[in-house]
Amino acid sequence: MNTSFNVKSIFLFLIIGIFLTGCWPSKFTKKVKAVPEQIQNSIKKIEKLESDYKSFSNSEKFNKISLYAERENWEKYFLEARNELNHAQQIYDDDILPLLKKKSKDSIPIVKTHLDRINSSKTSAYLLAEKPIKRAELILEAIKNKSEWEKKSLDEFESCQSNQNDFTNYATQTQSEYTNKKDDISQKVSSLNSILSAISVAYLIVKTEANSSNPDYAKLTDNRLIVSQKVKEHKETEKFLRNKLSELYRSYTKTLIDMKVVQKPWVQMVTYRWSNYSDYDNTRKIKDEKVAISMDEFKQVEAEFQRNPNGFVIKRGSETEVWIENLDYDEEFYHKYAITENGNREETSWIKVFDDFYEEHEDDLGMDILSKPYGYYEEESLTEAVPEGMSLIGNERYGRWERDNSGNRFWGWYGRYAFYSSLFGGRRYYYNDWNTWNRSYRGRRAYYGMNDNVYGTYGRNVQSNSRYQKSNFGRKGNFKSQSASVRGAGSSSRGRGPGGGGK
Repeated sequence: MNTSFNVKSIFLFLIIGIFLTGCWPSKFTKKVKAVPEQIQNSIKKIEKLESDYKSFSNSEKFNKISLYAERENWEKYFLEARNELNHAQQIYDDDILPLLKKKSKDSIPIVKTHLDRINSSKTSAYLLAEKPIKRAELILEAIKNKSEWEKKSLDEFESCQSNQNDFTNYATQTQSEYTNKKDDISQKVSSLNSILSAISVAYLIVKTEANSSNPDYAKLTDNRLIVSQKVKEHKETEKFLRNKLSELYRSYTKTLIDMKVVQKPWVQMVTYRWSNYSDYDNTRKIKDEKVAISMDEFKQVEAEFQRNPNGFVIKRGSETEVWIENLDYDEEFYHKYAITENGNREETSWIKVFDDFYEEHEDDLGMDILSKPYGYYEEESLTEAVPEGMSLIGNERYGRWERDNSGNRFWGWYGRYAFYSSLFGGRRYYYNDWNTWNRSYRGRRAYYGMNDNVYGTYGRNVQSNSRYQKSNFGRKGNFKSQSASVRGAGSSSRGRGPGGGGK
């Protein structure tokens, strides 16, 4: 037995094992090792802030606010800051150091999480240590500018009051027009009003303290900050709620009126080269490209593949050959829509869509694939296919229920929506049909009629309608049978070897 060989082999396997296990990148290791020094630097910053505060506390200016410093115990923030840094050091000692010794590559994500915790503690420590000086500066500003603070708080409060009144009037008008949202709108008004109430309470405290013979400047400061924060919140909320209510005044449907698949044939053209002066076969591939061709060319190439399944040469030189080795189709998918918004109807040009979206709506020709009636928010829009205009029924802004000569209820459209009556040769939407959709399908799944054969691509309403018979989809004969994709008509794995090459 060769003992020397075995020892060397074992050593080699150990080295390979360590390499495969992985270790930390040097840059990351350096970053981790630098953490204790960074914590020490943070401690020095905290000590500097505490020293500055102690110097300030001996100044004449500090005498004006010493009452608040003592009452609120500002010095506690330095203790809390040190506790944060002690926590950071503990994380390093207990959670990172053991992993640093092993440096397993798998531990890197864990170490990164611990580093984030340490950084968070360092940030918190600095913010805590800053609080005493910042608090002092704010209260000194309140002493200096109490009258200006009161006036600004009053102006902001009155501005919010005015905005609240305007919004309440707008909301009341909207409630009268969209009674289905009455309770929801009341909640929105109430939520905005609660913010205004908080501003009112804070403003009264600012006013009281600013005019007091013995003001509490800490209380004045705190409530001035509340006014400022709540005013911002009120403005942002009022804007958001107003925009939400405006959504109720918008109506739109997106009707799929045509669709097509554009097939783009191509061939795989491969160029090979060799040397006639070589003593062995040195054939190599020097170019492999996908080349677009016409449909007529595709048919010719497809016929040639019937005779030569492994491909064929289209160009030959003394030391080169160009082969056709594969052919196939790329497919692009297109929709046309009729967009009806607030009673105005426009048709789009062809719009390219994703193949899965095309497939999802292949049965939805002549249907609304997106709709939002008046009186609903954007998030309540319907994305399940519904017969064109059916989602608008039941809403008095679009029409009303009427009765035919047999006493059956149908939906009669108002003037600007009367075009819905002519879309399918004057056919009406009857109550039972709409009610079936509204109760069992709305917002849940596509509706193609009570027998699933009335609406959509393969429903009788679309297939008997001249508008859709003349569409691109109809002219291609797609109503008679679903067209089979020609994708994959050519071989997808044609192999070959050039006929020439080498001596």
